[in-house]
Amino acid sequence: MAAKIDYIIPSQRFELFRDTIGLIIAQEFEKQKSLTSDTDFDAGVWVERAISFDAAVELPAVNVSYKETVYSTQDAKSKFGDNLFTIEVTSKGYSTATTRADLNAIKTLHKLLGKISYIFSSAEYTYLGLPLGVVMQRMVREIKIYPPDPVYNPIHSGDELSTVSGRIVLSIKAAEEVGDMEGILITDIFTTMTIDETDKGYKINILNT
Repeated sequence: MAAKIDYIIPSQRFELFRDTIGLIIAQEFEKQKSLTSDTDFDAGVWVERAISFDAAVELPAVNVSYKETVYSTQDAKSKFGDNLFTIEVTSKGYSTATTRADLNAIKTLHKLLGKISYIFSSAEYTYLGLPLGVVMQRMVREIKIYPPDPVYNPIHSGDELSTVSGRIVLSIKAAEEVGDMEGILITDIFTTMTIDETDKGYKINILNT
């Protein structure tokens, strides 16, 4: 049987949403850094990174990943689905004379997760900044914290560095018609950022303009 699709198949909406989520976080963290001078907002933002972060030089960090799409309706021309994405945040903390390393790490983690949750719950990003009709609904569905590494042990708590991670599950409901992604380009929406391919994955960088 010969191929029947004689044109380049366009990117799908879940790909657009994945990159847009990362770009929004990078942009808003940059703004918060300028407003507060808080260096925690220097967190690197990545897309689909599979390699572990180097705690000494790469944390805090954010990694956006596509999880799944569950379709509720579908026909020959269109489909409607709930696109799920995970936004993982990893932070670090050093022990001080008065505070444990894991406590410092978790405070940073809670702060960054809270800011991301606020961003994607705000009216400003009801439609993720995309053209009307692309996003039908978005919702923060879950926030989860993982145990710190190393786990605090009250008998032996001399660890100077601790890392901890958590995640947000973001739901984006959208309809998609065959071929309707033509003309919607991520570069047209966010012109001050790039998604650069590195040996560790795709990293979002804000251009100095």
